[in-house]
Amino acid sequence: MRHLDIKRLHTALSDRNIQILMLITLLGAFLRLYQLGTESVWLDEAWTVNACSQSFGGMLSDVMGDVHPPLYYIMLYPVIKLFGSSEIALRLPSVIFGVLTIPLLYLVGERLFGRREGMVGAFLLSISLHHLYHSQEARMYSMLTFMVLLSVYLFWRSMEEPDNLKLWVFWGLVLLMSVYTHYFAALMLPAFAVYLVWLHITNDNASSSDDAPSSKSAVRGFLLGLCMVVVGFLPWLNVLAGQMGGKLTGQAMYGVRSPSEFFSTFFANMAPTIFVEELEAYNVIVTLIFMAFFFTGVWGMARSNTRRAFVFLLTCILIPLLIGFCMMYLLPFIMRYMIFVGPFFMLFAAGGILHVCGTAFRNRLARGAVSSDMILAGTVCVVLLISAPAFNVYYSSPEVNDWRSAASYLDANAGSDDVIAVLPASMRLPFEYYYGGDASVIAPDVSGLDAALSGCAGNNTMFVVISTSDLQAVKQYDAIVAWLDSHNSSIEARFQVWLWVIRVENQTT
Repeated sequence: MRHLDIKRLHTALSDRNIQILMLITLLGAFLRLYQLGTESVWLDEAWTVNACSQSFGGMLSDVMGDVHPPLYYIMLYPVIKLFGSSEIALRLPSVIFGVLTIPLLYLVGERLFGRREGMVGAFLLSISLHHLYHSQEARMYSMLTFMVLLSVYLFWRSMEEPDNLKLWVFWGLVLLMSVYTHYFAALMLPAFAVYLVWLHITNDNASSSDDAPSSKSAVRGFLLGLCMVVVGFLPWLNVLAGQMGGKLTGQAMYGVRSPSEFFSTFFANMAPTIFVEELEAYNVIVTLIFMAFFFTGVWGMARSNTRRAFVFLLTCILIPLLIGFCMMYLLPFIMRYMIFVGPFFMLFAAGGILHVCGTAFRNRLARGAVSSDMILAGTVCVVLLISAPAFNVYYSSPEVNDWRSAASYLDANAGSDDVIAVLPASMRLPFEYYYGGDASVIAPDVSGLDAALSGCAGNNTMFVVISTSDLQAVKQYDAIVAWLDSHNSSIEARFQVWLWVIRVENQTT
């Protein structure tokens, strides 16, 4: 038996498609592991560390007071307890989920359309800077993308074998875990339901009356999975209501706020090489190129003989996007919440690339002057060449506030008599993750700044106000800026972090 297993493994590894997929996955792994600990921990990551560093009950209590479900934190909790809270230890689980998503996308693409579409889609995802970024941060978005894509794969497999209840149960369990990872994963449920309704209306799942029972089996399996999700989520429903209660009232101070911003941000994030603000013209050009590939793929796949797969994939993009668009007007909405539709976009873009290449080299292919593999290899090289400027900026410029450098600067320049006021108060978490100096660290509101300043010891001590652009999302922003101006504060250093320094000459300042 062992000899047989080794022989099967050797046969699988000898398959050319498996070898190419392994190379693509290794490329994705390298890009996600490279400089993993270079970026500073930012606010949300610091909140994650703070929550998971407590007792398990304390962690759950913090999560209940936040806006996200608990599964990611439950997964990360033992990692921090076992390996500590260094940047690499925090982010490694996200890397693992990000890397696993690459071959999983191949499986989905191969199942829906074919090996070439799956392979090109996996390659595009492996170099996607949007996916790469979220695979290098200690947040739930990489895990969310993997879990949703796995639920899509299992749903399609269940539709192929509608009488296999084990597959439907597995699908329901994975979808439940997806919703417990991020609430927006629930947007896939109406997408699956719409696809089932479309199949029923068009009778596209039955070529004869003999296949009718399979349609009923699919509905039964779907309802079984749906019941698992609903029943499994009931214990957390009251917590969700409490979390959303404060978000559905008042005007959003952050996030996407207009239709134009919604769609422009979506397409910019979906283009595999886009994430950097320093290359505006480059961003626009490459975004338009990949938009063209996407819509070409939609057009080409709509005319192919994979109608069911086309409708299913399109539904997985449109339904969550439409619901997300409507939710933008109800609560603070950030486009990374929709990261899980990225792999579906990649498959359509892959179809577009293959269609363009097949059309452009049709005559050469017919004469045997070039092979389809040569064309794909050339396309890969071109895409990598296009990606080079974006990768250069991504790895050489910090994408988040450099709290490490700011804390190091204050470690060297602030003494025990100095005071560091962090505004808004939430920014205290990433600052104190790195700061180990002797200065007092406080987090007052604007009404407490005068009292905090008067409490300085004097003798040329420093009163430092430290903040970031997040201060602009605070309702007291104008009052804080006016207070700083009235005290003749000056910015002494910048690390993508604002440091206002007020010199205190005596205790009556």
